Parts: sequence; structure tokens; C-alpha cells
Amino acid sequence: METNQTQTTETQESAQVTQPAKGRTVRAAQPAKAKLAFSMLQGFRPMSGAALYAHTAAVIDLLNMRKGAKIPRATLTKILGETAVKHHLTKTGMFDIDERGVYLSALGMVNPHWVSTDPELTAACVKVLTTGQPDGQIVKNPIGIKALA
Repeated sequence: METNQTQTTETQESAQVTQPAKGRTVRAAQPAKAKLAFSMLQGFRPMSGAALYAHTAAVIDLLNMRKGAKIPRATLTKILGETAVKHHLTKTGMFDIDERGVYLSALGMVNPHWVSTDPELTAACVKVLTTGQPDGQIVKNPIGIKALA
């Protein structure tokens, strides 16, 4: 048995590859996708500009909202904050809500601020939201990061 290391931006998983029996094909395991497990506390979340757009885009992507996922409002509020959720539901029209949760509206799906964000800032936000570790750029102090329950 041989072990191959597959590295993604945020996680590192090992995939075991075994010799297949004659005539059989064996696929290597795919690396695990990074999961949103932490949030930035109010006062530590980006408030404006490129960092805010990168944070919002990272959350949307980690929650699979571009793929139609509906997120309970309470969960999204823990991550983005009540002001942001309310703003995007009532003022910008980027979010819609139904009995199953908050989701991206048609307008939110194409919002240029969330579609073309700074890749370095977005990666920094993903790191914080998936590892709980300060990135030194978006969040410098670990006190501003909280695990989601």
C-alpha cells in the first residue's frame, strides 16, 4: 500500500491507493472540502471595501449558497451578523428567505462584489472561517474568532 498526499488550500487529507485486482479500477479518495466551522465576532468582521466583499464571498461559497443552499437565518446571522443579513434581505435584495432559510436571490448570484473578489483576501477569510486561526491580515487576534456550535 502506498500513500499519496493531496493538498488543498485549506485542508490536507491523505488518500490511500491500493493495487486493484485484475480488470478492476480503483479511484483515490478525494480531499475533503473545507467546512465553515468558525465565525468572526462583531468588531472583528470586515466592515467595508474589498475585505468585506471577500468575507461575504467566502461565507457564501463555504455554505454552498451559490449552488442553491438555504441557510437558517439564525446560523447566517451568527456568521455575518444581524445587520448584514437584514441589509441584504430588506435593502439590497441580494438574499431571499422562505420557510427553509435564507438563500441568494437572482441578484445575489451575480453581485460583482461577491463574484470577483480579491483572491488573497478571500483565501485569508476562508482560512479563518475553516481553521479558526488568525490569518494576520483579516483577523490578527484569536479573540475575534469563535467556533460555531
